[in-house]
Amino acid sequence: MNIKPWRKFKEPEYDDIWNLFYRAFDFNPSIKPSLNNPTFKEPTPSITFSFQYDIESDILDEFHELMLGFMKSCAKTDEEVLLLDWQHEGYAYAPHLYDPKIHPSINFFPDGDYAIALSRDWDWGILGHPWEQSICFFGSNLIELVVLNLPKLFDKMIRQNGVPIEGI
Repeated sequence: MNIKPWRKFKEPEYDDIWNLFYRAFDFNPSIKPSLNNPTFKEPTPSITFSFQYDIESDILDEFHELMLGFMKSCAKTDEEVLLLDWQHEGYAYAPHLYDPKIHPSINFFPDGDYAIALSRDWDWGILGHPWEQSICFFGSNLIELVVLNLPKLFDKMIRQNGVPIEGI
């Protein structure tokens, strides 16, 4: 497979990926999340953090820089990461070939729509929920990177393996 640093999904790939995602994560988009009707089935292992929208641009820049590094650390050298932005175009990028100075910017932050980044084999990734103001990280290697280099963006951990943390 000849991978490119950055590419836009075309049909039918775009629909195929979303259909698989809906099934694999029991995706139930809603602007009003609840424990009785979760938006995503959060995988095991996973950790989910809350954030506030009132953030400084340097904190958001730090988050995106860390995410680019985390994706590169988790991805194989010839692997694409799938980028899904609900109700918008989808992309794939190769973290080992991608240069943020040359290619379009990548937004890992759920700034009004769901922001999703997944490995091609669905083993690791992030699930960003704009209305719950949360981001779920799944996959052992990615979780370890996040815990060791926790972005300033996050308030607190709210779930582990999809289960709410007591006392929140």
